[in-house]
Amino acid sequence: DGEGARIYYDQVNRLRIENKYYGSAIDLRVTDHDDAVTSLAFRVTGSSGPPNGLSHAIYSYFKHHFTGEISGSNVLQVVGATTLDNNLSVSGSTFLSGSTRAGYTLRQSAGGYSILATDNVVIFNNGSPQNATLPVLTNANKGIQFYIKNIGSGVVTLTGSSFATAGNEQKIDSQQSFDLSQGDSMKVIGFSIGPSFEWGILSYHNV
Repeated sequence: DGEGARIYYDQVNRLRIENKYYGSAIDLRVTDHDDAVTSLAFRVTGSSGPPNGLSHAIYSYFKHHFTGEISGSNVLQVVGATTLDNNLSVSGSTFLSGSTRAGYTLRQSAGGYSILATDNVVIFNNGSPQNATLPVLTNANKGIQFYIKNIGSGVVTLTGSSFATAGNEQKIDSQQSFDLSQGDSMKVIGFSIGPSFEWGILSYHNV
């Protein structure tokens, strides 16, 4: 307990940090050397909202870096640039305000290409025909989606997965392959139907 902040445990054994001066930063760092899993839950509260207090939410002018899983039972709001180095899982509806950017893979070399789980948009640009193969679908990755675009003069033949094993073919709308001519684009999703898996076309543009 000093001039700027007070740190103490309340009656129900919750750690509390009180900042006596609005506008000053509290740098809270939690390190657990005894347990591989650390659960940290916190909120910033106040009486009447800034500048006289803080609402019942995380309110900060500063940059935070989180490593590991972040979960919540209410609203997660991010203002400003945000970088995620791993997967973001959202259950429920989402609302995006403003433009969004997507990563893409540009294929300009000849030969076949096996689309990766880390791909999102795949753009082909080649004068010769190319073969593209979708990844194998399992329970772990069902629901995965890809955008495929061909801007080259060579036809791109998109093939479903698992055709090496008879009976386990994962077709594209019941077809083994689908040709994309120059300017064509397609969005596909992998899904399960009974014990099997299949690729479905969500959108298709044929010039």
